[in-house]
Amino acid sequence: MNIKRSIKSNSNGRSNVKCKIKTGDKVIVIAGDSKGQKTTVLEVWPQEQKVILKDVNLRNKKTRDSNGAVTRKPHCYPIHISNVAILDPRFDTATKVGLQISDISNDGEQNSANGDKRSKKKIRIAKRSSEQI
Repeated sequence: MNIKRSIKSNSNGRSNVKCKIKTGDKVIVIAGDSKGQKTTVLEVWPQEQKVILKDVNLRNKKTRDSNGAVTRKPHCYPIHISNVAILDPRFDTATKVGLQISDISNDGEQNSANGDKRSKKKIRIAKRSSEQI
């Protein structure tokens, strides 16, 4: 089966790939050259299933200035999303991500008696410690 056909696409042609890792999350690298390194997520590319991490997978990118001199600048390259795991906020170890649906009223109160002003909000939690990420 072709992978492109197995991913559903919406009306504008982009695929609906869901990713539990978001920009700004604290993660740990679980595979590759930087295994065990704890860092933060700079960018997430859900279509390609890749993430760019701070100070991980650095390469020198060569550029030329107007005088023709070559300069080398460190550049972060993406790694596959399966090689990282989210850090648990309490235990500082790798954890899975779960979703918890909470009822929040417009006043900011949770679980109010009358249900007409409530809205449901998804909160990401760490499965190891049940704390909000």
